[in-house]
Amino acid sequence: MFDKIFTFVSGDLVLLLDDNFSESARFIDAIFSKRGFQNVAELAYLKPRCAAATVLKLTETNPTHLSIEVNKYRSSHPGWIMVHSYLPDILVANPKEAENILKIFHTWIKSSAERENLDFMILPRRTFKTVEMRLKAIVSGVIEFYSDDGEAYMIPIKACESQFHLKRIPYRLEDRRLLIKLNNEFADRLVIRSRAELEERARYLAQNQASLMIVPGPEQLPRSTPVEEKILLSQSIGRSMAEIVLLFPENPDMLENVIQWHLDGYVDLSWCQPTMRETRKESMSFLTKLFLRLPTRLSSILISRVGLLGTRIPVAALMTRVKASENFAQILSQDLSTNHRIKQAEEYLQDIATRNMTYRIIQRLGEDPRQNLELKHLPKIIRLLLKLGYGTDSFIVQVTPRIYEVRVKKCPLCRGLRSATPQCQPLVGAIKGTVVVCFKKGFDCHEKECAATGARACTFQIELNTEAPDWTSRGYRHLSEQELQVEAQPRLGHTDPR
Repeated sequence: MFDKIFTFVSGDLVLLLDDNFSESARFIDAIFSKRGFQNVAELAYLKPRCAAATVLKLTETNPTHLSIEVNKYRSSHPGWIMVHSYLPDILVANPKEAENILKIFHTWIKSSAERENLDFMILPRRTFKTVEMRLKAIVSGVIEFYSDDGEAYMIPIKACESQFHLKRIPYRLEDRRLLIKLNNEFADRLVIRSRAELEERARYLAQNQASLMIVPGPEQLPRSTPVEEKILLSQSIGRSMAEIVLLFPENPDMLENVIQWHLDGYVDLSWCQPTMRETRKESMSFLTKLFLRLPTRLSSILISRVGLLGTRIPVAALMTRVKASENFAQILSQDLSTNHRIKQAEEYLQDIATRNMTYRIIQRLGEDPRQNLELKHLPKIIRLLLKLGYGTDSFIVQVTPRIYEVRVKKCPLCRGLRSATPQCQPLVGAIKGTVVVCFKKGFDCHEKECAATGARACTFQIELNTEAPDWTSRGYRHLSEQELQVEAQPRLGHTDPR
């Protein structure tokens, strides 16, 4: 469990803060004693505190002499884990030397990287406030220990996975074991799965993707999970693996995301009736061919009359929501980056929404969603998207075999606006979502010019960048060995007949 949270590496200096000065020592004992580490040393001045460490006795209290003494030990023990428990004794003996002591730590941080030491500094919390504050600013990471209503908690700061930064994590120290509560129970170790086992799981999910549905799991995503991942997971619930593959064909990590969510308990996999026929339909229906051949205006009228679109959000309503988001961002923060993040979110949400809409239209046309359209149809698909979805005409030019430009003279999203930056992020998301699902390839899209900034028209550039991954043979090859550690036995289908 410890390795799932913290990311300590050689050269790091980690500050441990607690209320009674003993909890940190017990923590060190717990994480190293059961692992059989032989290269753990405690640098102690008076009384050693860590039972799991080799004691290196210090005799100097003068900061300069102490620095020389400590450096001798560190030089003679390269690559060791060094626990510095003497700091309170030295600060008490030298109350006016705090600044010099801090300078020594600056030097040690540099030499730790050269000698590949991992250093832990123990300090009572809120006892030496100035030193504590300065150390927090220069060390690689901090762990604060405290108790509340009889429950022990630790708070990681830096040198940890982002979802755990500043998060209050319950823990227990029992029989020199560190038990961490992550999934509604205290545990001290992870089940480590081999890469071969996870690759086999990936192949199994890919081969049975039409019969496996994603359903909610017993665990909730951490609150600190990026918004994009939360949206991605929410769009996966209730869908078969096959649909997920087709909604995100350009994403080489989507299958691995689902496996990781499943192993972490955020989703479960349940058997369902196959969502697609086994044989793939290769040719387009007469209706689809007709829509692609007719002029855009006539095709859009026919598509609307046969009810392929269903309901859609009027442009005015969309722009009202975008404007409300921007106003909220300005009230929340004057930081321009906040507005930028809001615009990115609008683009991402429109991308996801358009993928879903495009997928439904393909199904209503009676087409096989696995079928790839030829790139020669890309201009017509974009023209239909903008005409049907936004009521506007567009002009599309193929600049190179991989790059297209889309020009919209009467853009409904920025009409009447004046801005220093482009304002049509929802259109960027809509274009990208549509072409990815239709052509099963990776595309980048961005707005080159915007009428809101004074340009004659809004111009979007679409660039083909990747081919779709081979989902049937894809392995679990993008994750590191550390990321291959998971918390529980696989639950692949509590209904899995195997």
